[in-house]
Amino acid sequence: MKARETTAVYGEILTVEELASYLKINAQTVYRRFRAGDLPGVRIGRSIRFPRSLVDAWLRLRATGWDEERRQGLFGRLREHAAKKGLRESDVVAVVKRRRRSG
Repeated sequence: MKARETTAVYGEILTVEELASYLKINAQTVYRRFRAGDLPGVRIGRSIRFPRSLVDAWLRLRATGWDEERRQGLFGRLREHAAKKGLRESDVVAVVKRRRRSG
C-alpha cells in the first residue's frame, strides 16, 4: 500500500512524538502504553505509527468507560434477565430503541 493509499484509508498518521503532543502525555508513556497493547498502533521496522482515526476511536471508547468485556457482560446479563421474563431479544432491542429516542 502506498503512502497516499494509507493516508486515504487511515487518515492522518502520527509519530510517537506527535501522539504524545496530541494526548498531552510524555513520549515514554506512549511507548509503554503501546508495548502493553493499550494504544492502537503499528510497528514499521523500528518505528511506531498511530493512525489518528484509530486513536480517536480509542479515546471515545476510553471516555465512555466501556470495553468489550464490560459490554459483553452487560449483554449477557440482559439476555439472562430477558429469558427469565420470557422476553425475546427482539423485544429487548425494541425497548432499547424506544428509550434512546425518548432521551
